[in-house]
Amino acid sequence: MILRGEKGQKQPKPPVRTPDSLRSEDSIEVILGVSEGPIKGLADGAKSFFVGDTPLVSAADERNFEDFELLFYPGTGIDEIVKPTLGGFSNSTSVGIELAYNTPVVRTGQQRNIDFIEIRLGIQALYRATEKGDTFGNTLKLQLQYKPTSAPDSAWLPAYTTTYQPGDYPTIGHFNGEYERFSGVDYNALSAPNVVQGTIRRDSPKPVWQSSAPSSPSDNQLWFDSSAAQLVVKQWNGSQWEAISSQPSGQIKWSFVYKGDPVTVYTGSSGKAKTTLDAIAVKAARETYFWLDEGTGRVLAAEGMAWRDVSTPVAPIGNGEISITGKTTSTYVKELRWGVPRVDDTYDIRLVKLSPDPGQNGDTENFIIVGWESFQEVVAGNKEFPFTAMFQLVGTASDQLSGLPQFSSICDGRVVAVPSNYDAEAKTYSGLWDGTFQMAWTDNPAWIWYDVQVNDRYGVSSYYPVVPNKWDIYEAAKWCDEQVPDGQGGTHPRWTFNQWVTDAQGVKEFSRYLAGVFLGVYTDDGEGGMMMRIDKDANAVALFTPENVVDGKFNYSFTDIQTRYNDITVTFRNPQLNYEEDRVRIRDEAHIAKYGRISTDVIAFGCRNRQEGIRRGRARMIAATTEFTSVSFTTNRLGLNFDLYDVILIADPKLGYGISGRVGSFVNEDKTLWSLLDPVYLEPGVAYSVNVQVPNPGYVAAGGAPFKVEKRSLQVGHPTGSVSVLQLEGPALDLPEHAWFAIEAPDYAGVPKPFRVMGVDQPTGDPDNVTVVCLEVNRNKWAFIDTGVNTDVIDYSSFTTKDVKPPTEFSVLPGEKFIGGVKRPFLKFLWNRSESPQVRRYNIYESRNGDGVVKIGETRSTEFEYFASPNADYVFMVTAVSITGEESLPATYEFSFVGDFAPVEPTSGLRIENSNVPGRFDVRSPAFVWG
Repeated sequence: MILRGEKGQKQPKPPVRTPDSLRSEDSIEVILGVSEGPIKGLADGAKSFFVGDTPLVSAADERNFEDFELLFYPGTGIDEIVKPTLGGFSNSTSVGIELAYNTPVVRTGQQRNIDFIEIRLGIQALYRATEKGDTFGNTLKLQLQYKPTSAPDSAWLPAYTTTYQPGDYPTIGHFNGEYERFSGVDYNALSAPNVVQGTIRRDSPKPVWQSSAPSSPSDNQLWFDSSAAQLVVKQWNGSQWEAISSQPSGQIKWSFVYKGDPVTVYTGSSGKAKTTLDAIAVKAARETYFWLDEGTGRVLAAEGMAWRDVSTPVAPIGNGEISITGKTTSTYVKELRWGVPRVDDTYDIRLVKLSPDPGQNGDTENFIIVGWESFQEVVAGNKEFPFTAMFQLVGTASDQLSGLPQFSSICDGRVVAVPSNYDAEAKTYSGLWDGTFQMAWTDNPAWIWYDVQVNDRYGVSSYYPVVPNKWDIYEAAKWCDEQVPDGQGGTHPRWTFNQWVTDAQGVKEFSRYLAGVFLGVYTDDGEGGMMMRIDKDANAVALFTPENVVDGKFNYSFTDIQTRYNDITVTFRNPQLNYEEDRVRIRDEAHIAKYGRISTDVIAFGCRNRQEGIRRGRARMIAATTEFTSVSFTTNRLGLNFDLYDVILIADPKLGYGISGRVGSFVNEDKTLWSLLDPVYLEPGVAYSVNVQVPNPGYVAAGGAPFKVEKRSLQVGHPTGSVSVLQLEGPALDLPEHAWFAIEAPDYAGVPKPFRVMGVDQPTGDPDNVTVVCLEVNRNKWAFIDTGVNTDVIDYSSFTTKDVKPPTEFSVLPGEKFIGGVKRPFLKFLWNRSESPQVRRYNIYESRNGDGVVKIGETRSTEFEYFASPNADYVFMVTAVSITGEESLPATYEFSFVGDFAPVEPTSGLRIENSNVPGRFDVRSPAFVWG
């Protein structure tokens, strides 16, 4: 057998494709102005600072970003100098041009007296591709030069060196060294501590590391004395060197304080392991880091997340040519910075691409595409922003971010003056307040309001000095801090304010909004004195009856029914929804069933809590639906004693609010036995009480109103019927001559009704009379606001006015009238009066073809003329309205206009047909006829 074989065919080798080696690592430094300072700061440290929607540190205390430093400036206005980590404050100019081979691109800067120029490149492609499909890295060569703009004929200057000698470290801020952004290849090659906090600054201490004392010491110089086995740090005190710290035995890292700032020192050679520092710590003071590199004998300082040689500067060499080697098939961002002399001139910048373009001269292998995106002009040095709270964020973007993100934070805001006996965290007050203050953060709106008044930078006092009554604010603040149900089985403060105010607003308008948060109102006497009052329950300070008002007349008015909102939607910002808008809805179903839905929307200013939003809606609704009666009256100078929001009692027998009268004389010295000017009638078996106005003995010491209302029972077994003498129980009374009084009996005579003073006016030219305007008070509303328990409104009147009865026998009759010589059809509405005794007027409404109800008139009589509308189907309604504004259910009548309106003509020629004498009714059963 003959065996024959053949060599197999060789398989082709796959192409070699090296991975991309260039990765963009942008640096970030932002100064974020937060607000007027000082503020307390982040609510929960770095967990409360967000890059985009991601916090720097997670809830599990894990870093979400690498290499970030966050500095906090509270905004106290005291020694808060912003010291830029990345070299200074910059102004950016866009270029946006793709570079072509050997074609210079020149741009002129906009700023004078700068310290650095920085350019930003976008390398879109950097690789070499062979015919076999292999891809490798490549080298981009550029030439970067600059010169002053006003010297066009001068030579171009090289931007920076292209070569490093051993021990020469590329750094941020090195005036002649290449600038590499953070963790670049050059830095990774070093074995220096991995510093990730940018901390060096121009006023940092200048270090010297040697065994002998410096020959020309300066006040800002540190001497690391290496003459002994353990290093000793010394400072120059103006006359001699004094030790301030020494290296602990066996440690390569230690810290000390120099001129109020912390300094950390590392020792070791390039063979030592790297030391990682905490990157994400919120600091109020900036630290300085030095590394004493025993391998090279150099002193390095941490600057912008890199180490800078601060012992020997690097001299510039070359002609500004640089090389960037590596591979990228997608855009790689490269930023280069160099130092320039500070001159009173702008700089021209020239950038030349020295590498050929793809396809140039038939070259099909080299792909080098680069664009000049922008340049920045940087002014080194520090800046101060007095009384401005700020964050300074420094870090590397790398591939965690695509573009400049949004930054946000959750902060505890303004630090304001609060009482010295106040625990702002627990919201409690201990003991009596001595009137002094301390500074603390609080969300109590009363103390925030106080700060807005007295602050002389942005408050009312920045326009003219004001002095709010701090005791008023103290009472209001305690009311805000009272614990109420939080809707989840616990409690929380009644009213709070948490708002980042960014819109320009007048300080007085803002003050009104802020006071409204806690249902407060304030007055300014025009001379700097300010008084605060809040809408809460209080004892009455005065009693008014027909006997002590001019003409015995009370003038009542009522809000429009369409403003008595019974369906309210409250908008607030919910922290559980990342502070997005949230809404709650509050309704009064009984009121809706009776009057129809009357809705409105409310924005809860400064509200960040759902339950508080509900309370704000309840407060608006209960006031709208139950406090709609206003009264005005004129009295004597007694009215000048009232403050805004004081509660008074009105006894008006016409509305059933008690029985009023006046004392004729006092029978006994105690002034508890009275002879009346006019007799009153007392029903047998009714328990009566008497209300009188007496002086307030604590007025001078404790403040408040000079009067108060006291209630006394009539003596047991008091005579009934028509009586001219009243005998009161209890101790002596301090009453003026001819004192006025109000007798009450809730189940029979009614009770004086509380009203809140809303205004006091003394007419011009009438010094003896004062007009007082008041709004009714629902004493049950505060329990409803806090708990949601709906308690009926107290019925003070002896009349039944709560449920007004509608009119009866409602009818509609057609007719015609001549108006201006033209006959016009009209409708006449007729009805019988309501059985309710306190009906003041009647409202008439119509609904046409099933559309909405429209009011067409009102009258105090029981008839109404309405000129006919177009042909349609109508439903007419009439309601009775009580003197307190309550409206009855409607009486209705359906009516249709069809075709031309033609009323029936009346009859004529009526006569009796079977009388004995024509025209005389003289028969028992007359018979009538008519035409």
